[in-house]
Amino acid sequence: PGQLLGCDASSALDVKEDVDCFVYIGTGEFHPLFVAFNSEKPVWTANPLTKQVELLPEERKRKYLAKQAARMQAAKESKCYGFIVSTKPGQYYLNQAKRLLEQARSLDKEGIILLSDTLTPNDMLNFHQIDCYVNTSCPRIAEDQPFYERPIVNGSELAEIFKELKAKSF
Repeated sequence: PGQLLGCDASSALDVKEDVDCFVYIGTGEFHPLFVAFNSEKPVWTANPLTKQVELLPEERKRKYLAKQAARMQAAKESKCYGFIVSTKPGQYYLNQAKRLLEQARSLDKEGIILLSDTLTPNDMLNFHQIDCYVNTSCPRIAEDQPFYERPIVNGSELAEIFKELKAKSF
């Protein structure tokens, strides 16, 4: 219980009532940030590559929230979405992409589904009509925003945006 494997960090939340803090051994900040936001407990990070151990600073949480808000605002204003679907085991969420595409169309927006084992930022340059990418595979991809020419949000974030837009239209 509580061990994070792969793209899903939610198993940490199963033990949040039983722990005083979390220790994340790995690289990147997606998992520790997810746990910090959803548990409101201290998160220590131990990076095996840099051999550094530190308490996840509040400043990093604030920066992440600011970047997320900017990405979500850009997604809200977009007219055409590119839904990224990976065929990798454990990352294949074609049905989620189809549901989001239907919701986009119901809001007079457009979209296309991009299905591949791996889509790199260079691959994305071929889709000029897309205003915003929607990641339905590994949620950590949104962390790679600086490498993409256009904004990228996770499917769950776009679902929140669509819910808000639908509420405004009624």
